[in-house]
Parts: sequence; structure tokens; C-alpha cells
Amino acid sequence: MNTSSRDGDDDSCFQAFRREMEIKHEAKCVKAEKQSAWKKQQRFSEQKQWRQQLKRTQQYLGLCNSHYPIAGSMEAVCSDLENLRVTARAVENNLSLPIRGDTGLLPKDFDSFAIFISIDVEAFEFNQKRITEIGISTLDTGDLLGLQPGAKGSNWAAKIRSRHFRIREHGHLLNKVYVEGCPDKFNFGQSEWIYEQDAISVLEGCFNPSPSPLSVSSTKPCKVVLVAHDVAGDLKYLTGIGFDATQRISDCIDTSVLYKVARHEIGQTALSTLLLQYGIAAKHLHNAGNDASYTLRVMIAIAVDDVQNKRTAEEWEVEKRSRIEAACEMAKQKVCAELEGWSTSEDEKVANPSTSPFTVDQRQGGIIRTIKTFPKDPPSRPTRPPDEDI
Repeated sequence: MNTSSRDGDDDSCFQAFRREMEIKHEAKCVKAEKQSAWKKQQRFSEQKQWRQQLKRTQQYLGLCNSHYPIAGSMEAVCSDLENLRVTARAVENNLSLPIRGDTGLLPKDFDSFAIFISIDVEAFEFNQKRITEIGISTLDTGDLLGLQPGAKGSNWAAKIRSRHFRIREHGHLLNKVYVEGCPDKFNFGQSEWIYEQDAISVLEGCFNPSPSPLSVSSTKPCKVVLVAHDVAGDLKYLTGIGFDATQRISDCIDTSVLYKVARHEIGQTALSTLLLQYGIAAKHLHNAGNDASYTLRVMIAIAVDDVQNKRTAEEWEVEKRSRIEAACEMAKQKVCAELEGWSTSEDEKVANPSTSPFTVDQRQGGIIRTIKTFPKDPPSRPTRPPDEDI
């Protein structure tokens, strides 16, 4: 076979290979487009549920002049409890109805009173089954009638009542590696020591709070609404000790979701970030009692701010352009960083293979170790002894 025919065969083989890769790439793109469309639809559905959650919060606080019916059982409120993923029930009402936006906010349009119960659970960082702290804070909307929220909802936040429980059996366990635990620094009263076996009865009492006199005298129903920052995580801890909070509440509010709606963001945000964004002074975070109280304060601040300072479409357009510019700058910095270090003057020098180290990745028990080594010298070939004179 001559050289030209062999080159022609190689070229035809390469063309066939390239066409095969193009077909696979096209199929991959079609699949990716379908997945992207499905994820977009799922995200829009979630965002609708999140918006409804903020509207319901404002309704409970008397800030919203629209009425959103709430289901009477958690089976209707939560659509997925198998993995303790709490999703609020979809409400069919029109979300475009106006909200009262005056600065002199006075809650007066309750269709029912609500008692918010905020929870936070701290567990030992090296054994999540060992609960060390439980924080409970409550806010009765009956105490808010005729009271303006004040700056950042501070007047309403003053009505929050908080308790902090520490588990005696695990009192010696202190988190200090992944988070800085401070179980002895409860800001809103005295901590209470309880035995683990008594935790369920204590929680049952907390989830059956005494309503305010106004709530008692009213003929309107009183709802118990669970509030947490990442509801699913705290529910999982409570379920682990045998307490099912979902059977004792009418609705659940997640402050991380409220923040997403208010700021039009998707990612998960820490409680400390929310406190900073809304100008709420805080100290001794990761104390369960403090976190429960701060979670309720953040809920109030988000609900009030969304009414008082609701952004217009033009303002959101400016925000979008600002985020695009920031994202472009981050992408530019990332590309520049990736292209650094690939070409240096030392590359012009030919390295000696016998002295140039190379790295080998070894996987042991799921951990990859990078080992730097040097190539071994090739074995020396035996030399033939000189012929002896005969």
C-alpha cells in the first residue's frame, strides 16, 4: 500500500469519527435543553410557592389586605414529608393583588389570629444524633393590634418571648470546630436544663402556647405557625428525638425562603447574612435560644420591609444590570486566574528526566493523597567481561 492511499484511509476514518462525535454532541445538547427546560419549570413552580409563603406571612401579621386560605392540616400544607422537605401548599388566589404600602402600618385586618413558634436546634458536630440545645421563641399577633412595627419591626420584635433548653446528658459537648458554640450565652433570659427523656413533654407544652387575652376573647380562630431558618433541618432533629411538630401546626414559614423572595435570589443564605442585610444587631449566634429569637426578628423585618420599601420594575431592572456586571467581572477574574502559571521562562529549559519530580494520586479509603516522587534510574545493563587471552 502506498503512502497516499494510507493517508486517504486515515482521513476517511477521522471524518467518520468526527461525524460520530458530532451526532453524540447534538444528542447531548438536545438532552441538556430538555433538562434545562424541566428545571426551569420546576424553579418557576417553587418560586410561586415561595411568593405565596411571603404573602401568607404578611397576612398573618395584618400587613396584607388580601386573604389567602390556609389548610387545616399539615398534610395539605406540606406536599413532601418523606425526606422532611417541607413545601408550603399552593394557594390559588391571585398574587398580583395590591398590598397596603403606607408607612404607618397597623395590623387590623386579621381573618384569624396567629401564634408564631420559632425553633432552632443545635446538635453535636461529631454526632448529629446528640441534641445539645433547643431554642423556642413565640410571637402572638394578638399582641400587635394597634401597634406600629417601628424601624425594622423593632416594636413588634419586643413582643417576642424566648426560651432556651439545654440537654443535661449532652451538656459537656461543645461545638468549636465547624461552628463556635456558645450554649452558656443566652441573650433573652435564663437557660433551662432538662433531661433528654423530658424533651418531648417540654416541646408539647411549647407548641400549645397560651394565647394573648385579645386572641382568647376573639371569635376568630387562632393558627399555630412554625417558623425556622431551614425548616427541614430543624424538623429532622425534632423527629430524631420522637417529636412530630407537623401534627401540631397549621402552616410553616422558612425565613431563608422569605429572603429569596424579597431579594430575588436562589441560593441558600445563612441567618447571619439576613441579620446583616436587614440591619439587626445580633450576638452569640449558634446558641439555639438566640437563633430562634433572631429568626422571628428576621421574619418580621422581611415582611415589613417588603411592604414599606417594595421595589418597582424599574428598580429591579437596575438591580439586574448591576448583578450582570458583577457576574461578568467575576467571570473575567476566573478566566484570568485559570490562564496564569501556564507559561514561564523556566519552560524553555529542558528538564532532566532523572531529576524532575512527578505526582501520583493514590486513593485510600475515599481520600486522595498526592505523592511527589522521582523517576528511578533505569537498571544498568551488564557489561561483557573482556575476553581473556588464551
